[in-house]
Amino acid sequence: IVSAIKRAAAVPLCVGVFVNAGPEQILETLAYCALDLAQLHGEEDPATLAALAGRSFKALRPRTVVEAEDAAIRFSPYSPPAGPDILLDAWHPALRGGSGETGDWHLAAGLAGQYRVLLAGGLTPGNVADAIRQVAPWGVDVASGVEAAPGRKDHDRVREFVRTVINSQ
Repeated sequence: IVSAIKRAAAVPLCVGVFVNAGPEQILETLAYCALDLAQLHGEEDPATLAALAGRSFKALRPRTVVEAEDAAIRFSPYSPPAGPDILLDAWHPALRGGSGETGDWHLAAGLAGQYRVLLAGGLTPGNVADAIRQVAPWGVDVASGVEAAPGRKDHDRVREFVRTVINSQ
């Protein structure tokens, strides 16, 4: 039993990214694509997360500590039992993620003591170890930080990122 639990814990969750989709569309997509969770990057409200019954978490791009704390309080009660409470990304006025800008790690560290924080925002193989040490997040999320060109992942950078994360634990 113990070895089965350890193997199950080592299997990564498959997460779909959604922006302002309705709960019905999200649930249909989760089922059709065999996804575990939905990462919500739009203007979704707590009712949307409630309708998804623990299958989603909210991505936040807070500008201030107060804004981050208020959003975490509003959205974390609907988070999945086996996933993060919230994703913290860097604030950008036009982009909902993938900006390459580094988030506020001090702000993130404050929330990581109270919530399961999935840290995003400008993470690269070169800075993810520092981010993990400073924030102690539940997990890390990377997009543009491992790209060779916009929308194209660099396999060597992905391997380096994963290796660095594993060695930072």
